[in-house]
Amino acid sequence: MDLLDLKVGGVAIGILLGILGTWYLISSIFKYRREQRALRKELDEAEKKFKDELVWKPRMVGGTDCGEWVRKDGRPIED
Repeated sequence: MDLLDLKVGGVAIGILLGILGTWYLISSIFKYRREQRALRKELDEAEKKFKDELVWKPRMVGGTDCGEWVRKDGRPIED
């Protein structure tokens, strides 16, 4: 009888560990997606701000575009 009880207890513990592992995996995925969504939003806002302030001024040299980013009002960019 002791062997049978050990098997039943082992199955219950195995199922519990499987449920806890699945819960941890799903919560980690959702946490990662939230972080990535926030980062993507931040990058989109920075890109929009960049494109609102600057424009690409092309300059072709030997078939290669060696242009630069300039302000829309023509002022130079200070570092």
